[in-house]
Amino acid sequence: MSDVRVLVVEDDPAMSLVVSAAVSELGHEVEAVPTAELALDRAKAWRPDLVLLDVHLPGRGGIDVLPDLLALEPRPAVIVLTAHPTADNAIDAMARGAAAHLEKPVEPDELQAVISRVLTSAAAGRPAARPGDEAPRLVGRSRPLLDLARRVGALARSDVSVLIRGESGTGKELVARAIHERSARRAGPFVAVSCAVLPEPLFEAELFGHEKGAFTGADRARPGKIERAGGGTLFLDEVAELPPRAQAKLLRFLEERAFERVGGAELRRVDLRVLAATNAPLERRVEEGAFREDLFYRLDVASIELPPLRARLEDVPLLVEHLLARAGRPDVAVDEAALAALAERPWPGNVRELKNTLEAALVAVGPGRLLRAEHLPSPAPTRQDEGRPGDARPGAAPDLAQALRALVREALAQGGELEPGLFDRVRAEVERALIAAALEATGGNQVQTARLLDMNRATLRRKMATYGLM
Repeated sequence: MSDVRVLVVEDDPAMSLVVSAAVSELGHEVEAVPTAELALDRAKAWRPDLVLLDVHLPGRGGIDVLPDLLALEPRPAVIVLTAHPTADNAIDAMARGAAAHLEKPVEPDELQAVISRVLTSAAAGRPAARPGDEAPRLVGRSRPLLDLARRVGALARSDVSVLIRGESGTGKELVARAIHERSARRAGPFVAVSCAVLPEPLFEAELFGHEKGAFTGADRARPGKIERAGGGTLFLDEVAELPPRAQAKLLRFLEERAFERVGGAELRRVDLRVLAATNAPLERRVEEGAFREDLFYRLDVASIELPPLRARLEDVPLLVEHLLARAGRPDVAVDEAALAALAERPWPGNVRELKNTLEAALVAVGPGRLLRAEHLPSPAPTRQDEGRPGDARPGAAPDLAQALRALVREALAQGGELEPGLFDRVRAEVERALIAAALEATGGNQVQTARLLDMNRATLRRKMATYGLM
């Protein structure tokens, strides 16, 4: 038998036997207790290397006793077990310092593999961070969401830069806030910056601040987002849309943790954590030369991928209940036909689209308390739908080509020259019509429209302003 000691904390006798047997098969010494109080007493006396801790215990719960176990010297590693997994308890367990979080009933070989990994992992000895009581919630119990929750909890225990990847509407800012609120920086500010909204001339001043008189209208000094995030977390949303000059400035700050305000010469230092989010493949932007490779590696120290809603449709009923409560209508029930209809949709806009769908349905429900399938608006068209041949107006492209050929023939007949500026005007009209059609198809969603047209959002917004489509 090895000299590794494992304490099993489980109130179900049958499950306690199964878990203890799996531990014994690894050759480790094992003891079992049924309550948190006994676990703490035995851990102080016996000093186990590993604790297998059930969440739901009589009296004091497993999550509540976890910090006390991790405060012991020498500090044991802890694997949390629960028969009723939720994203919240997975995040809380990992953020408070648990080395792993497993769902019961767990297969003996899976448990043994996790035990072996945890016992050899240096991560098991990291200090725990207590989460805030009002930390943002990830709603659902699907496997993809629980995996995401465990990753969020683990990242909350570190202080590295994190790149959060995911489609529009998957909740990237929610995840960023969850990481912050469960981190050691939770007492500091969480400052969000939308990189796609600010025009390039204003971005530098917004991020780094400015001194009085730095430019026309700067009648007083003003700190930027970076200074305001001191001691906390700076969240860069849609970071792929950063203009080139801002990319260079941000890189310098990340390398030196120091900056100067616009119009200033004083070097200012600030301690913060950077979280960034993107729905665009940054590697592709790097290959295209639109995003700095050195900045990409500074932001992508660790990464996390958010699952689209279509990958966790079993979470739709819980999300519906949560979103109705957030909308101030917890009294509204959803009938089975409506839930079935919601669970069958592809949700290209993800949770944000589900939220908008429910808000529209509530208008149809009015003061009633039952949301039925007929109250649901029609689903948004998917990109596949937009590409179906039958959806296009027959003859649209040939009509345009025919009109242009007639225009050129007429110009040749009247002297051989087109009207000055005609080429640019036609190109602009086609571009304007295409952007307007894409905006209409996506319901005005600029992120989806930019992706559909294969342009970045900053370019799209500039063209929308030029063509009066804002």
